[in-house]
Amino acid sequence: MQTKERSSSNVVYGLGDAEEAELPSIYTAFNPTDDDGQQLPHEVRYSREYMLAQPELEITERVYWHFLEILPPYFWRNEGNTESFVMCEAQTHTHEGNVISSGFRREGSRYFWRWVEIDGLAWHREESY
Repeated sequence: MQTKERSSSNVVYGLGDAEEAELPSIYTAFNPTDDDGQQLPHEVRYSREYMLAQPELEITERVYWHFLEILPPYFWRNEGNTESFVMCEAQTHTHEGNVISSGFRREGSRYFWRWVEIDGLAWHREESY
């Protein structure tokens, strides 16, 4: 898989053109813009309130598996028809010491992504495995 050369602010976990074409909505969540197309200031787009207010987005099975296989998942749960995990790479940290990362969920044959907040102590316990 080849990846395009981009500035670091536009990279979504090293996705190539094919995968990136499948996830315009998740890419927008990583690089939100205002009504004029200007990228939101860092202090806004990485604020806890802004990130957790973003809606859950439906993604493709291919994108789900890409993220599941790219890094070891945290909090991976597989209960038959339902499966979920959190990326082991934090997107940001809150003032309370919690972590905000990408959360992925499968319900039957449908796949979803959203920002999730994880208790900082639970996060560090998961890192030690």
